Amino acid sequence: MLSQLVREASKEVHVAAERSPFMAALMQGDLPSEAYFDYIGQLAPIYEAIEKWNSTELPFFDRRLDRFERIIADLEYVGTRVVCDETIEYVKHIKKIIRQKDEVRLLAHHYTRYLGDLSGGQAIGALVARNLSIPPNFLSFYDFDDIGDRVRYKETYRENLDTVIDPKDHQKFIDEVILAFEYNKKIFDALGKKWLKI
Repeated sequence: MLSQLVREASKEVHVAAERSPFMAALMQGDLPSEAYFDYIGQLAPIYEAIEKWNSTELPFFDRRLDRFERIIADLEYVGTRVVCDETIEYVKHIKKIIRQKDEVRLLAHHYTRYLGDLSGGQAIGALVARNLSIPPNFLSFYDFDDIGDRVRYKETYRENLDTVIDPKDHQKFIDEVILAFEYNKKIFDALGKKWLKI
């Protein structure tokens, strides 16, 4: 099953990204709210790139998952944002995939981002709300009420991965998921250098 294969294959790089010094400090409340908004400011162009592309053939591209406009609304809390070079590099990669019309590789980034938002992202939202005292109306990024039961939604998404993606494309999908986590870790490392002074 692809859903199981990709989780196992990407586990190491996934853990490395989520345990980066920047994310660890952010989750522990050791950074100011400005660091959190810098973080979602990096996410904005990534979601914008993914959400400009829409597939009528694959069942994964659900507009209820869209996060770009929510992030922009949340960023009103600080008013400004600066995108780092690592984010620009990642966005260029996504746009290249879109130009190539490579749905399988784009889906790998979609999977990494949105299933992450529905899983660990919910824990991030709760910790940020508690530790940084950010008003709930500036945390709309984590609101997925439109999709109902998040657990069942994720199950359906994974079931679709297992049935829709051709087995000949499994390795390409897995490799791209790993690359997505590597791009995210580069962004976290850049934010760490800025906010942790390392």
